[in-house]
Amino acid sequence: MKRELSESRKSSSSGSAENARLQSQVASLRSDGEKAITDAKTNHMALSEAQNEIKALTAKLEAARKTVAEAAKAPGSAVKSRDHSSRSQLGGNLDATKQAALKEELYRDLTGLIINSIKRKEGEDEYSCIQTGRNGSKYRPSQVHDRTVLTNMSALHFHLTINNDSTSVNPKTPSGLSYEDAEFAYEPFFDEDRDRDLIDILPDYLTEEICFPRNHAVKFYTKVVDSMTKKIVIEE
Repeated sequence: MKRELSESRKSSSSGSAENARLQSQVASLRSDGEKAITDAKTNHMALSEAQNEIKALTAKLEAARKTVAEAAKAPGSAVKSRDHSSRSQLGGNLDATKQAALKEELYRDLTGLIINSIKRKEGEDEYSCIQTGRNGSKYRPSQVHDRTVLTNMSALHFHLTINNDSTSVNPKTPSGLSYEDAEFAYEPFFDEDRDRDLIDILPDYLTEEICFPRNHAVKFYTKVVDSMTKKIVIEE
C-alpha cells in the first residue's frame, strides 16, 4: 500500500511539472501572437504613411505639369531673361503667365531640368526635356532652342510622354487614363559621336525606352539626377 501511495505521488508530481511546462509554452505562444499582431499594425501604419506620401508627391508633380503646360500655351516665350530692374516694376501682383514663368525658372535653377517644349497629340502630352549636369554631353544653345544658359553645359536630352484626359488610340503609355494608373514613357535621344561618353556612364535603363508608373516618377528622376551629377570614376 505504501509503495502504491509513493508511486501515485510521483505520478502526480510528474503531471504537475508537465502541466507547468505546457502552461509556460502557452504563455510564450500567446506573447508571440500579441507581438505579431502589434508588428502587423505597425507595418500597416507605415505602409499607409508611405502611400499617402506617394499621393502627395504625385499631386505636386501633376500641379507642376499643369503650370508648365499653361505657360507653354501663352503667346510668345513664357521664359524671360533675368532683368531685375523690370521685375522691380511689377509690384506685388503678377499675372498667371508671369508666375508660371518665374516658377519654371526657379525649378530650372534648383534642379537643372529644362522643359524645352510640350506637345499634345493623340491623347498624350510629350515633354522634351534637357537635364543638365557634370556628366552630360556638351550642347550648344542652338541645339536645344533655349537661352544661352546651356552654353558649354553638359546635358541629357530625353522625352517624357504621359496620357492626358483625352482619348488616346495608340498610347506609348499603355496603362490607361486614370490618374493613379497612368504611366510615363521615357525616350532618350543620343548622338553616337557627341554622347559616346555619356552612354558609357549611364545605367542601362536610361539608355533605352522604358515605361514606369506615375508613383515611380520621383524615384526615376532621382536616378536621372544622380547619373548626371555624381562624380563617376571609370577604371581603365
